[in-house]
Amino acid sequence: MLVAPASAVAARPTLGVVDVATGHRVAVVRGTAGSEGWTSVRWTPDGSALVAVRLERRGLVVRRYAIAGGTRKLRDLGDALDGVLNWDGTLVAALYDAGNGIPGGRGGVAVRDVATGRVRFRLPQYAEGDDLYENGLEVAWSRDGSRLAYLAEERRGRTLRIVDAGSGRVLRRVDADNLYLGPEPFSPSGDRMAYAVGDYEHLALLDVGSGKVRRRAESQIFPVAWAPAGERLAGDAQGGVVVSDEQQRFGPPQAMPEEEAVELIRWSPDGTRLALLIQEFRHDRSKLAVMPVSPAPGPARIVIPYRASGLGGIQWSPDSRRIAYSG
Repeated sequence: MLVAPASAVAARPTLGVVDVATGHRVAVVRGTAGSEGWTSVRWTPDGSALVAVRLERRGLVVRRYAIAGGTRKLRDLGDALDGVLNWDGTLVAALYDAGNGIPGGRGGVAVRDVATGRVRFRLPQYAEGDDLYENGLEVAWSRDGSRLAYLAEERRGRTLRIVDAGSGRVLRRVDADNLYLGPEPFSPSGDRMAYAVGDYEHLALLDVGSGKVRRRAESQIFPVAWAPAGERLAGDAQGGVVVSDEQQRFGPPQAMPEEEAVELIRWSPDGTRLALLIQEFRHDRSKLAVMPVSPAPGPARIVIPYRASGLGGIQWSPDSRRIAYSG
């Protein structure tokens, strides 16, 4: 989950949309000076509105923001510390440090329907104190909303749990010491996952059904994201963005300056481009770029220049023509 940077709190946060072809930006809504920005952001299927999670005065909420103007609260999440929406914004996984019916007494995640508020299931966590939420909520949803992956602490140690979103049944547990999860790890059908493992961030592919993990020779690839269709993968290879073919063979990297790193990669729904959230560490600022990958990879093009306040909430529109952002 990408959380709005702390530096953005002192500014006036904006939930906006940028047209990828023209670079034209529209502010859908602006917060008050010093207020929190938006974290998890999704589009409605028809592209007419955004559904987003935001911390307000009385707690964390899910709201709907029409692109043409107007907002409506969809769900109060109470004292939740963080929340991650599924792809169409109809389900939300919220992190709590105690209560909310989560067994174990130390909090965890409750997954509920946004429309009705009904809790579908709860996933306990057993971290002590600040360990529960110091890195935010690490949850990734499959594109069809049928599964979610939750990276957290259990009694047995740090684990990755893959869960059936309908029943709450844990389909697979993976020991997760030195496991790094991106926001788009699931294959299109949700039956496999791609993530990085170990000190050298080796690429690993998990078969959810069998539990078999295939560790690839490629190292220092993170974040890694699975295309919305087919077998292609994209990742930051510590020096440039790499994209694979359908046989998952990576091509040469698209080079980037040494002082920059890709913090987030998101595939466009049509599979032709990547949205890259790029951070410059020297000045602690970020920018948004779009890189073509089909029919062939090409140089990235900046669509939102560097912003000292930071960027987050990056999400493609269903028609692959616009990108939502928070910053």
